[in-house]
Order: sequence, then C-alpha cells, then structure tokens
Amino acid sequence: MRPVWQACDGSAVGQLTDPLLQFQESGTRARLVVRAEDVARCAREIAKEEAGREKQVRVEKGRCEKVRGAQARREKARSARRAGAQEVNPTRRYAAFLRGVTPMNAKMPEVKKCFERAGFTDVSTVLSSGNVVFNARASFEESLARKAEAAMQKHLGRAFPTIVRPIDALRAILDSDPYSSFRLPPGAKRVVTFLRAPPKAKLTLPVELDGARILCLKGSEGFSAYVRNPRGPVFMTLIEKTFGTEVTTRTWETLEKVAAK
Repeated sequence: MRPVWQACDGSAVGQLTDPLLQFQESGTRARLVVRAEDVARCAREIAKEEAGREKQVRVEKGRCEKVRGAQARREKARSARRAGAQEVNPTRRYAAFLRGVTPMNAKMPEVKKCFERAGFTDVSTVLSSGNVVFNARASFEESLARKAEAAMQKHLGRAFPTIVRPIDALRAILDSDPYSSFRLPPGAKRVVTFLRAPPKAKLTLPVELDGARILCLKGSEGFSAYVRNPRGPVFMTLIEKTFGTEVTTRTWETLEKVAAK
C-alpha cells in the first residue's frame, strides 16, 4: 500500500516518492493520511500471505510425512527380507573332520584360528585328530569344507582334506546304531568312515580282511569294525581299498564326543 501525503493547509494531496523532502523545500509541513479502504486492502493482503504460508507449511508437512512413511515402509520391507533370509538360511552347528592330522603336523589351537578367520563362529576342537565343531550359515557341506581348506592353506601353509557333516546328522547316526544288526566279536572297535559322496559303483558288503570288516554303507558313511591285529591297522587298508582315499575315519567314541559339542 502506497501512502497519500497531504499538506497541512489541505493542498498538494497526492502519492509522493519522498513527500517530506518536497514539502520541506516548499516550506509546508506534511502529514500522512491513511484511507479506510487502504487499511482493508492491506489486511486482506496480509491475510492472503498468511494463508499462503500456512498452506505451504501444510504442504511441506505432508511431504515430510510421506517421505517418513516411505522410509518406514522400506525399512519394514528390509527387515522382513532379513528375517526371511534368516529363516531360509539359519545358523547350524557343523563338524569338520580333517584327514591326516596328527599332533606332529598340526596344532589344534592353530587349526581353530583358521576356522575363525574363515568366518565360522563358536569354534571348538575335539581331541588332536583333526575334529573341529563350529557354527555357520546353513550351506552345502562341500562349500563349507572348501572354505575351511582355503583358510588352512592361507594361514597354515597347507590344507588338510576336510569333510563336513551337520551335528544333527551325527546325532542321528548315533541314535540309529547301525551296528545293532551285526554280531561283533568281543573287544571289536567300531569306526565310521566319512565319504565326500556316495560311491558311484555298487558295493557288495560286508567285506572282510584279517579281522577287519566293513559292515554296511548308509548314504555317505561306512560302518566298520575290527579287532587289533599284529599286522597293524589293517582296517585302514580295507577301507581305502573299498572306498578310495577321499575319506576320513573316526572311532565311534570320537563321534560321540564330537556330537556332544
């Protein structure tokens, strides 16, 4: 709103850019005259501006709420996907059986560190014959074995051939007791042989050699029994002759200790 200036004597009424200066030059005092319609118009403009600002605030608030809502929905979706992934791929307890480990060629604390560096958790070892128990995301047993072998190669400078089994599977073997169907001689030692995969060729079992017998094969596990022989571990010769060298063997008692971890 532009002001209207008027001289004290009532002359020179008009809208001036600098009225005081002009009236001072003419020797006339000036006063400000505000008309009612100008006040009303100014009030309407102010109200309009305030309404516009309030509308902009509501728009901005609505936009922020939409953004927050979208973020919340995305986070909820991500949480659902993570929860679903955990259900599909939960953590499981596994046992790794390393072939050829002895106290002379590997220290179990060092082997344990290799498994931890491979990303496995809650790692523990059983005896000194290459038995490692650990937690990992559910995966193919062969994949876990390769991961462990790679870690040993990197940190020990050598990799022991590794066969992995879920702890639940070992407990199922113990519960089933495959030896109950066979009559074993007094003092016979029971051993379990773990294969990477079931044999391709059909095997005729039982087979026997100098007091050692391979009794049966269930999946990728062979079950044998032997009595001590002056010729040494004849049972190992029989096992490798029957199943090959891509195997590792443990006593029944060792299996019980591993499954208890």
